[in-house]
Amino acid sequence: MRIRRKFRVPRGTNLLTDAQRDVLLFGYSFAAGNKWVRNDGQPGEIIKGGALPFKDSTSAERAWRQHRQELMREELGPGHRPAWFYRIDLGITPPCNWAQELAILDTQHLLTPEEALAVERQHAQLNPADSGTFSAFEDAESLRRQRLSTAVLRRAAEEFEFASLWHQARGRPELASRFALRAAITNSVMSEMRGGADEAA
Repeated sequence: MRIRRKFRVPRGTNLLTDAQRDVLLFGYSFAAGNKWVRNDGQPGEIIKGGALPFKDSTSAERAWRQHRQELMREELGPGHRPAWFYRIDLGITPPCNWAQELAILDTQHLLTPEEALAVERQHAQLNPADSGTFSAFEDAESLRRQRLSTAVLRRAAEEFEFASLWHQARGRPELASRFALRAAITNSVMSEMRGGADEAA
């Protein structure tokens, strides 16, 4: 869970406001009720009422470069980096969920061994001691009976696909195969649901 700390800004300083810090850390602002709009991977404009944290993307980038060191020290939890680290340092759109974020960090070799162990404890899909938590996803009929939404199935399939790659990279072929199977079954059931919706329409 990401925790936002509150910061007070003395007059006449170049410290970040709460809203500015939120945008640079998370990509959107809790403090001002604004959200940074993504547009094909490029910085967008900030919308939704309240004082704008930054007047434009150039101002936000300047603030990131100025405060990068302190922002990178923020305790966002294992497997997380500030949104603008992805946007500026890596030159990509910030990831939308933990699986996407870990995939990027792992591929870029940016996870420390201690951090990798921490995320394995945090996410059951990555834990080498697979307890069968996701066994229902190994049988298509059992999965259909759960009547999960396509959004939930899509997220589950994405997480299973990443988990398969994670375990494969760490010499756990059995777990990699198990999660690949779960992803395949989940995608199959999701395709059936889409097909049924199309026929009903």
